[in-house]
Amino acid sequence: MKRLITLFLLLIISVSAQDDTTPPIIQSLTFSPDTINTVNSSQTVATTIRVTDDLSGIQRVFVYFESPSGQTVNGLFTTNTLLINDTTIVLNSTFAQFSEAGDWYIDRVYLMDQASNIVYNYTSALTDSGFPTDLHVISVSDESPPIIQSLTFSPAPINPV
Repeated sequence: MKRLITLFLLLIISVSAQDDTTPPIIQSLTFSPDTINTVNSSQTVATTIRVTDDLSGIQRVFVYFESPSGQTVNGLFTTNTLLINDTTIVLNSTFAQFSEAGDWYIDRVYLMDQASNIVYNYTSALTDSGFPTDLHVISVSDESPPIIQSLTFSPAPINPV
């Protein structure tokens, strides 16, 4: 009888369990400021993103900004706390002094839930959803390598006899 009850309980547990097969979804996304100047110092862009997940909860959120030449700067959030199913996160992306000037954009937003369901939201999907993606960077680009002005050895070279 005890074995029959155990089998019955296992059957109930297995029937009532749900599979989490759906990745998280972006509900809203903004970032500020939309123009930065890195001539004198590094600058931080704060991306505010509201993400929902149906079952296990959000685990990771990454945002990637890309420069005109393909350089990237990102912001990230990660947690192992279960059941964060609806949350608003602020991701800080720091652009170094002298970052490449020009029109950067959000190349992609990576989302993963606690069940390892992953989705990449690329620029076109973000703009189609009405989310901003363009960031203007004012800067002085340092594109020249260092130049050796002088070179000495110490001690002075020895002349063989």
